[in-house]
Amino acid sequence: MNAHDGSRARRGASIAVAGLALTSIVATGLVGGSTAAWTDSEWVETASAGLDCTAPGLGTSTAAGTMLGGELLGLDLATIVELDGVRVDNDGTDAAPTPASADPVPASDAEAWRDPLEVSAAFDAINLPLDDVLVLPLDTATGVYHQYARASDDLGSAAAAGAVTDTGGIALDAFSGPQEDRPKFGTLELGTVLTGATGEALSDAVTANLTDLRLELGALAGVAQLDGCGAAWSDDIYAELQRDYAIAGLDLDVDSPLVGSLVTSVQSTLTALEGAVAALSGDAGLTNALASGVLGSLSGVLGALGVGTPSATVAVTVDFSVVDALLDDTISDDEGIVEIDLATGTIGVDLAALLGEQYGTDGLNGLDPNTELLINEAVLTALTDAVSAALAGWVADVVSAIESALDLVQVSVAVTVPVSVTVVVTTVNLGNLVINIDGSLDELLAGSGTIDASLGLGSCGLVCAAVSTIVNGVLTGVEGSIAALGPVVGGLVQTALSTATGPLVAALESTLSTTSAALIGVLGGTLGGLFGTDGILSVLVNAQNDPDPAVLGAGAEPPSWASIPGAPSSAPFDSGRYDVAALVIGVVGAINAVEVVLARASVGGNEID
Repeated sequence: MNAHDGSRARRGASIAVAGLALTSIVATGLVGGSTAAWTDSEWVETASAGLDCTAPGLGTSTAAGTMLGGELLGLDLATIVELDGVRVDNDGTDAAPTPASADPVPASDAEAWRDPLEVSAAFDAINLPLDDVLVLPLDTATGVYHQYARASDDLGSAAAAGAVTDTGGIALDAFSGPQEDRPKFGTLELGTVLTGATGEALSDAVTANLTDLRLELGALAGVAQLDGCGAAWSDDIYAELQRDYAIAGLDLDVDSPLVGSLVTSVQSTLTALEGAVAALSGDAGLTNALASGVLGSLSGVLGALGVGTPSATVAVTVDFSVVDALLDDTISDDEGIVEIDLATGTIGVDLAALLGEQYGTDGLNGLDPNTELLINEAVLTALTDAVSAALAGWVADVVSAIESALDLVQVSVAVTVPVSVTVVVTTVNLGNLVINIDGSLDELLAGSGTIDASLGLGSCGLVCAAVSTIVNGVLTGVEGSIAALGPVVGGLVQTALSTATGPLVAALESTLSTTSAALIGVLGGTLGGLFGTDGILSVLVNAQNDPDPAVLGAGAEPPSWASIPGAPSSAPFDSGRYDVAALVIGVVGAINAVEVVLARASVGGNEID
């Protein structure tokens, strides 16, 4: 294995495992670009001959790191002192930090310095409402964002920025711990940014059915390390250069009134259903059918009693609380790519999960240098499938809950039957036999529920006493007839209920399907317009100037980094400078410049005197 191959192998280790053993935690707000790989055997023969990497005063080294830099709506964040990060310059014998207030790292021989990011102080120092654009300060409940740089006497330098320990190591829990324990960096208000950056062009991205956009930034880290003296010996800068990054999460939140439309459609249907159910109590066709049905079913029980024309009342009540509980839920697909918060109308898209699956990586980590996040046709299909699955599952749950509630309506039926008895040749009215039947629809259809019967005998004197045995037998027989009466009553109520509510449920399904399709279309079209190949939003992962040409999948460096002197030079040796940033977010064709650089580390140029 040659030196170049060894370098690639070392750099292949995942940053999540933190195999770099860097004592750095920062990235710098510098910008620039570069050239290709450098090899110059002629220089090595003349400049590195007899080179002693332990000699005092060998040369100079530089490292710098900043968590937040770039330009935001025309504001150069590098001009804000509080966002400068930390830089260390070593003249060969002493290392000096900028700012001077940076904290020295213990046991570093005064070569390494750290400077925590103080966002609140930065915002207080400027007269722009950045809180409306980049929502900070940071969530530091489970992690602290630091900036770190080391420049050594031996021409070595290291830098890092982001969720790291105060000694410069990657804070592994921020990237590999449970999702709920990972710290958040902040929120970039894309709606505000796009409006300020593109003006009227925003109308192409944000429609009446999509009201706001936010990019939620999870924990980030960028790290870099360079052995300048080793590069002079190896004749290969990339053999002695390591750059890596880590991203814990990147979520896009989209606000759409269409989500609220889903909820209001269900709510209005529930109101209509409750009205339709309540109206059954005044349905003459149903009450007449119940009276006739109950009387017909009891013909054998009533025996010798004479009966008059029966009448019935019915009360049907429904409880939709189970459905109501679904209306402020958060729903998602099985893969967790999409979360839809029905209470707030927000659709959350886990870009790390969505794009990681398409790129074949663990989230957004392990991507080649300068990978631009693109929602192409394949990604868009995966996104729409995820949204469709989440919505379809919820619609099915809502319809199922409504149908279950209708199956469990409480039914209370009272049937009044005038009864009489004939003694010899005289017919004596005994009064009204009242039969009460109660239970849920499911219970009645199953032949259960409760039933009781009563007969208030009138003043029929000796006749009533004579027929009391017959009456008691009838009452006992009626009260034992629920198995026969339940299905009769339940079947009649079920038919009337289905007739009254079936069209409402079918219409709701159609409405929810139409609204879901519109939501999917708006979301797909908007995100395609933002992140597509011709989109106006650029999100670059693992941004590097002069990436190793051996990495065939590396993309073009950010245009604003083109001036970084990334090629080494001879006489005297200058390693060039090499930067890495976890994320670079920009707006294409912006009227007011937008290029937010997050978790940036810079090493070099390191020079031999």
